[in-house]
Amino acid sequence: MRLFRVTIFFLVLSTPVFSNIVFGQKRYVIDSLMQNLPASSDTSLARLYNAIAWEYRWFDLDSALKYVRLGEALSRQINFRDGLAQNQNFAGVIYFNRGDLSKAMDFFLNALQLSEQPPRNPVELGYALNNIGNVYKQQGALKQAIESMMRALQEFESLGDKRGIAYCCIRLAESYKAQKNYDAALMYAYRSLKLREDMGDKDGIQSIRILLGIIYSEIGDYDKALNFHHSTLESLRATNSHWGMATSLNNIAQIYLKQGRLDTALSTAQVCYNVAKGFSSKEKLMDISRTLGDIYAAKGDFANAYTYLKRAEMLKDSVLNEQNVRAVANMQALYDAQRRQNQIELLKKETEYQAFIRNSLIGTVLLLSVIAILAVSSYRQKKRAAAQYKAQNDSLIKLNALLAQERQRAEVERQRAEKASAFKTELLSIAAHDLKNPLQSILGFSMLILEEITERSLLADKIKAIQRAAERMLSLIKELLETAAIDSQKIQLKKQKTYLVDLLYRVLDANRLQAEMKLQQLGFEVLSPNAVVEIDADWMREVFENLVSNAIKFTPFGKHISVALSEREDYVRVEVRDEGQGLSAEDMPKLFGKFQRLSAQPTGNETSTGLGLSIAKQIVELHGGKIWAESEGPGKGATFIVELPKAQTDDAHATTLTVRA
Repeated sequence: MRLFRVTIFFLVLSTPVFSNIVFGQKRYVIDSLMQNLPASSDTSLARLYNAIAWEYRWFDLDSALKYVRLGEALSRQINFRDGLAQNQNFAGVIYFNRGDLSKAMDFFLNALQLSEQPPRNPVELGYALNNIGNVYKQQGALKQAIESMMRALQEFESLGDKRGIAYCCIRLAESYKAQKNYDAALMYAYRSLKLREDMGDKDGIQSIRILLGIIYSEIGDYDKALNFHHSTLESLRATNSHWGMATSLNNIAQIYLKQGRLDTALSTAQVCYNVAKGFSSKEKLMDISRTLGDIYAAKGDFANAYTYLKRAEMLKDSVLNEQNVRAVANMQALYDAQRRQNQIELLKKETEYQAFIRNSLIGTVLLLSVIAILAVSSYRQKKRAAAQYKAQNDSLIKLNALLAQERQRAEVERQRAEKASAFKTELLSIAAHDLKNPLQSILGFSMLILEEITERSLLADKIKAIQRAAERMLSLIKELLETAAIDSQKIQLKKQKTYLVDLLYRVLDANRLQAEMKLQQLGFEVLSPNAVVEIDADWMREVFENLVSNAIKFTPFGKHISVALSEREDYVRVEVRDEGQGLSAEDMPKLFGKFQRLSAQPTGNETSTGLGLSIAKQIVELHGGKIWAESEGPGKGATFIVELPKAQTDDAHATTLTVRA
């Protein structure tokens, strides 16, 4: 406690010295800004005027107003909207510090309007909204104050502007304290304190710590309140914040009074009184006089208690008189401004009425002249329009005749193309059919020769090569015949209701040997064993044979291939998944085209005609189904999916499966 008293004593003695130091610091900043005035361009000069006004606001409001007016005039002259928005915010703060809330609000509203115009200036918009909220707070309109400050906080948070966020948070803390919502007040106060500490803003840290001391004092946590006030006093002395020192000391004295530590409360309050006298603040002198009166009353010294309480009432009357004078001056200024505005509006209306009469007479004369001109022009235009119409009509008749000829020529070309396509399909079908029998003979004779000769001889290898080549050619011919049949629409589906699981088992059995030769695992996941579809089983077997054999061809040795059978509400789905080379984005558009070559290649020197998937797509679509492929990309495998309409029937009505051997 002795150390605290010594500290307080030192604070009082050192106040004049530090006052000169801080004043000198502010003058140094202003002088530095002044040196840049001659060399500045228009926009830079406008910002300099604003900056100088902002520094003067601490100790010379008249000089602050002088430079803020220079900044406003220049910004308007050069149409510098961002500089003008900043200027209006600064002007509002200066009038706010003078206690002229009406003028302050006018300037803040101007800044808000300028900042909202496109392109928006979110920084000045945030400061304008927070300043407007501060005016509402001073007027006791706390709900409107918090709404405006919250809007400002959102603007600064979207920018990541720490200084703006900290500024909003302390104003919100003050507003919530006034509402007695201490939880919210503490939350925003601590958030502002953390941001100020991160930025190293000593003035801001002092203000927030004073506020935290006041909040904790109001909620009865006196130990925390004293800690905040005591820890702040030294930094307040260093920055010569008379207002802050007086506020903290008065709060400390009131806390000691509540704790019954009357001697300490009295000595603290007396120091506070001297500090408040040093900067002639009637409001602070009124507060500390009331505190001293309460302390003396608690000590039983009613004479001194009466003296200080009477002094507090006298100061209160003086403060109220000053406030009333300012309020009357504000009302008079508002009245004068409104009267001038009304006079301007009246003069404007008279001018507009005279202009209306003059313009009406001129307009009547012009209208009559225009009507006459239009009448003559209309007659001439009608003659020209009639001639143009006849010429256009003749042109349209000729154009229609040409179009009819072109349509007839196009129809002849279309019929010729259809005949050529049909002839090509028929020729392809005949050629494939005529080649089929000789190839089957080649295959038959090669098998007979192999039975007669030694299996491991050179001749046997040659015959086997002939046999493989003949099998590949026979497979190609088979696919060409199927393509020709589909293209010529000669295919006739013989549909019957079939258990799809039976068909898939046969397809897998037929391909199992081929998979085992490549050490691949061939799996079958049956989720819907009773799925029934109405299909031509022979043709659909071709589809699934193609998908499974492709999966085997394009999957490396030792990998896994699976077939899954499931059903949904109105369709049956078959999925053939492999762990092969996958499909690239370039492969997808040409996957189901005829004679297409994709980036993936067979992994066991197998062959591919490029027709299988094209035939599969046409067969599936003839059954009213869909087929497509999915792949995450090269090297990640592929899944081919077939969906067929589900046959609505009981199990007892499903026909026994019959497929070609």
